[in-house]
Amino acid sequence: MTEEERMLIINEHYEQELERRGNIKAVILDASGIGSMDITAADRIEILYKSLKEQGIRFYITEHIADLNEQMRKLGIGYLIEEGCARRTIHTALKDMGNNRPYPLEGGVDNEERSASRKRVDNRMQEFVWAFGSDTENQIERQITNQIKQLKVLLKKKPLLPKV
Repeated sequence: MTEEERMLIINEHYEQELERRGNIKAVILDASGIGSMDITAADRIEILYKSLKEQGIRFYITEHIADLNEQMRKLGIGYLIEEGCARRTIHTALKDMGNNRPYPLEGGVDNEERSASRKRVDNRMQEFVWAFGSDTENQIERQITNQIKQLKVLLKKKPLLPKV
């Protein structure tokens, strides 16, 4: 079976699934298994995006490595990123749609409510790993060093304890 035949089957299946479910607001593509993209894949994603858009259905591509964003730009579908279709996580895409935890999900997906401080820490760490990859640890150390320097400057200007 050729790639084109596989895409035809996938396209037919997704159309049938949309009709079966009805009232679909968005399609979220979990791209965690996609390490690279060629022109054929970019063309198919663009066709899918345009088809969904015509039907008033939002499209998101999520969970992919940061390098995929650069590949999308080089292959002519970078506008999907600018239009907000590329999101770092499925949760971010759901939040963009106005959905908050807990989501009505199936299949044992992490869906528990977390405290605001825990969300900030998790998101910040995930964002660093997504953005900097293997250089994450160095980037975090640089950020901490810069914050310590800024605190020292502030403390010189306005000490916490009064001088005795």
